[in-house]
Amino acid sequence: MYALVLALFAGRVYLLIGKRRRIQSAVEKAIRTTPKESGTPFAELSGWQRVKKGGGITAVFPGGFSILLLLIWLYGGRYQRLKGTPTDVAELTILYFVGSVLLGATIGFGYPYMRGFVRSSLIATLAFVPLMIGCELAMNFGHWETTDIVVTASLSVLFGMALGHGAAKGQRRASEARNA
Repeated sequence: MYALVLALFAGRVYLLIGKRRRIQSAVEKAIRTTPKESGTPFAELSGWQRVKKGGGITAVFPGGFSILLLLIWLYGGRYQRLKGTPTDVAELTILYFVGSVLLGATIGFGYPYMRGFVRSSLIATLAFVPLMIGCELAMNFGHWETTDIVVTASLSVLFGMALGHGAAKGQRRASEARNA
């Protein structure tokens, strides 16, 4: 518990110093890959370039939270109880980052097919599965129960539908801008 409070305090201090602007500008720079008239960041990239760029974007966010997990690991030790659940923080640090990169790579790979809400939601749901599985594996030391499967599936669907809705909306706006 103390490790979490310390890590959150350190994160707040880090943001208050002015580093937040640098992180935001780095993310904005990573997103800006094409001319503004195309309307979407991946529009003119080939398949593997989209995979690489998508993985790079999600390595920054949400993968950047791995730094907070690393601080918790270094301060509080490898094995901790987070809200009553035994957690291997070292495993969580690594799997969270890898899952985040796989999330972006999957979105980048499936981006051309994300035209409607249903297809966008399906691709985004599949993209969230590695991240959710990684988080669940680190908790309770990999002992899977029925509730873990339900939580992993439901969170993947929930986050996938939200991301799919945003992607479909962005694709629709881009196509309207091109046709106008």
